[in-house]
Amino acid sequence: MSKFPPSNRYALERGQHEQNENGFRNEDRNVSADSATPPYPGSESAGPALYDLINRTSHALLVQEKLIKEAIPHLTARQVIESVSGITDANGNLDLRIFVVPSGFKLQVTRVNVEDATHTPASPFSAANAWMALIRGLAFAPGSILNFGPAASAGPLIPGIFSESNSHAPLLFGAEILTLHVVGTATLANTSIWARMQGNLLPI
Repeated sequence: MSKFPPSNRYALERGQHEQNENGFRNEDRNVSADSATPPYPGSESAGPALYDLINRTSHALLVQEKLIKEAIPHLTARQVIESVSGITDANGNLDLRIFVVPSGFKLQVTRVNVEDATHTPASPFSAANAWMALIRGLAFAPGSILNFGPAASAGPLIPGIFSESNSHAPLLFGAEILTLHVVGTATLANTSIWARMQGNLLPI
């Protein structure tokens, strides 16, 4: 019987051995091939398994690096709350600067409450042509609107709330300004407006 495992891919020598008078073995030179089916190339070594392990490890390290880069800003994020007030003009209009984003940061505006001393949820201010918006910059211009209200003409306006989740919140970047733009009527003239902003400040 062959002393080599049957999985050996090469032909194996088989022979009968006997000892001669000098103490040496005589070898029968008859050779026969192993009848076992040769394995697939490389299956007799750890090569494929090792390559697969290296490939999977490399992929895992890339995923880990990406997750860490995305997590660091959230670990260093801080919540900011800013309260400001201003007085509307004779037409009931106002551009109220709320927050200036520091350089090197971005701001997620998750909530802004707007109110005055006169109107309540039970008796809000509303008018057909009145509206307000959160804008980027110091004055309204096409493309500056981040959020607005009311949803329908003559809908309740003040008090009002702009509220968004983190994934949908408007984003402002370093040196950009968040402003509350109010378009009122003479009924809202010379009225003190308060705005309270809540958001997440994250490093870029």
